[in-house]
This record gives sequence, structure tokens and C-alpha cells, in this order.
Amino acid sequence: MNCDPKPIPCFDSQLCCFHYRFLPARQQENFLIHLNLTRQRYQIANAFHTMVQQKRRDAIITNEGTSRLDLTGSILTMDDRQFLNAFENCTLPFDEWTHRAHLRVAYLYASQFDLPTATDKMRAGIKAYNKATNTPEELERGYHETITVAFMHLVTATLQQSGPFQNSEAFSDACAVSLNKPVLLKYYSKNRIISMEAKQTFVEPDLQPLPVLQE
Repeated sequence: MNCDPKPIPCFDSQLCCFHYRFLPARQQENFLIHLNLTRQRYQIANAFHTMVQQKRRDAIITNEGTSRLDLTGSILTMDDRQFLNAFENCTLPFDEWTHRAHLRVAYLYASQFDLPTATDKMRAGIKAYNKATNTPEELERGYHETITVAFMHLVTATLQQSGPFQNSEAFSDACAVSLNKPVLLKYYSKNRIISMEAKQTFVEPDLQPLPVLQE
């Protein structure tokens, strides 16, 4: 979900007056009433738009441990412990469950557990969260086994090659490009990964192997 409020269309009073001139006399009074209501609604909407923009600017604080703007436009005000608890307790707002949020959770599990355990926790967490948020299980929605397993593999490989990182935010910042959403298409063709087989069970890549992990 894009949290940026949509721009308010310009209220064109000259165009309204142009239309007013060509209305029958009996309709002009009703037109003026409607015009005044429209102008008031526009003013209220514009004031709300300005207020939301100001609140978003106020929320972008650079001091350590305070709120910051993530790459998707969502405001995350939680440290790693609070964030992981919110995910595991299924209280994380649905519009905060972005690709960056997936990346943060994957880092937190991969940095604490071996790959099989981290993957099990990620799998269980996503399934529980999807159930709590009534996310439908469709081909391109809901839990996807191959994406989860392969993504956890890539996160673990990145930690081995480039770690350690201070926290999940630092990891997400450093890997925003290398672990972006389409990264798996380097390893899987679209037809292979967007298939019911890949959704239900792990399938091996068909373009190139996943990185070799350190023992």
C-alpha cells in the first residue's frame, strides 16, 4: 500500500463560472449551492492532505533509535525486538508487511539460527501471519514454499559474504538492491517459479544454482 496521499485536484473556479453562464435560470441556484459545497470539500481535502504530508515529514527523524522512513514509504518505529514480536504475534499492520519487512524478518532469523531452523521459523511465521490477515491462498498470493526457501538461502549467503550487520535495518539498507524483490528471477525462469508446483513444494532453480554456502 502506498502511504503517500494522492494530490488534490485543482479546483477550477473559472471553468465552473463558464458552465454557470449557460445554465437555465431555474438551475443556477442549485448549481451555486453545489458549487459552494464542492469548494468547501476541496478546502477540507486540501487541508487534510497538507496535514498528512506534514506528519510524514515530522516522522522522518534521523536520531538513533527513532522513527525512520523505509524504502517502500512505510514508517517503521520499532526496533528489531519489537518488530519481530509484532510479526510473530501477527500484530504487524498489514500495510507494513512489505518486501523490506520480509527482508528484516529473514535477517533476524538467519542471523540467530542455522538455515533449516531459520527457514522453518520463516515458513511458520508467514503462514500464521497470512491466516491472521485473511490473505487468500492463490497462485501469486499467500505462502510460496520455493520463494521462502530460496530467499532464506540468499539471505544466509549474503550474511556469510558481507556480514555482520548492526541490525536488520542496516542489513536491509545494504541489501536493498542485491536482494530486491525480483532477485529470484536470476535463478528461476518466471514460468518455473510462478507455478503451483513451486508454490507448494521447493523446486530447484532452472537458470543457475543458488550460491554455495559455507560449511
